[in-house]
Amino acid sequence: MGRAVAGCLVGLSCFLQTAVAAAIIVITALKLHKVNVGWNSATYNADVSNICLLGTTDQGANLCYFAYSVSGVSILATAVLSILQCCTCNLCGLGTLLDAIFAAAGTVLWAVAGVILNYYQKLPAMADVPRADWRHAIPILCFVACGLFGVMCLAAVYSMFAACCCGGSKRGYKQGRGEA
Repeated sequence: MGRAVAGCLVGLSCFLQTAVAAAIIVITALKLHKVNVGWNSATYNADVSNICLLGTTDQGANLCYFAYSVSGVSILATAVLSILQCCTCNLCGLGTLLDAIFAAAGTVLWAVAGVILNYYQKLPAMADVPRADWRHAIPILCFVACGLFGVMCLAAVYSMFAACCCGGSKRGYKQGRGEA
């Protein structure tokens, strides 16, 4: 695998993880989260009901908001990294290092999110909350995003290793005929 293939793999991983994060947002918004806003004319107050079929944590935190937050942070970080590398010509050669660091952090972020969502989905399942298939899809997608970030990290590390140790600098490693 050459450095060009590793670079393509990093780009493809970025695109696919953004698509997975967007899918998590869409599934959560359309299938697992319902917010109703009404008007109570007797008290002149808004009545808001917030139902999340993903469940809540032990402290009462809404897991739908957690899924939105993790996905949004991931999409935003990917976009900022891509724009930064485009505007600075690959961070003056340090873009691969930044890709590796970012991918390692993304791997950890999505692994933790997958474990948390998988752990807390058992409570709605025991309570026989509807839409179990959609609820099970969210942790699976988290682990898919974790794997994509892992592939991105390995490709970036390989690219750095190839540049440093395998003739990436073109200083006498693989000279062709007639080159000095």
